[in-house]
Amino acid sequence: MLEHNDRDVWASVRRLGLTYSLLADPKGAIGSQFGVFDASLGRSRSAWFVIDVKGRVRQTGGDMPSIGWTSVATTALGRPLGGGTQTASKR
Repeated sequence: MLEHNDRDVWASVRRLGLTYSLLADPKGAIGSQFGVFDASLGRSRSAWFVIDVKGRVRQTGGDMPSIGWTSVATTALGRPLGGGTQTASKR
């Protein structure tokens, strides 16, 4: 999540060669909802979010995970790690 406009965020995605999305939050509205906006600084602290295909936030954090992003995402989304198989959900 970056406190820049959409154009600047997408320029950062391209420049850094990222394969995941960044979220523009120029007014700190989303940061406030998730408790990472620091009013004294006028900006959000670093944060990450795992969002599923339905747009639901499945996990959040502020520090770099010690287990790696792949493990964080697979755990948050209930997916097998490392190409394993998983029984289809009945939901």
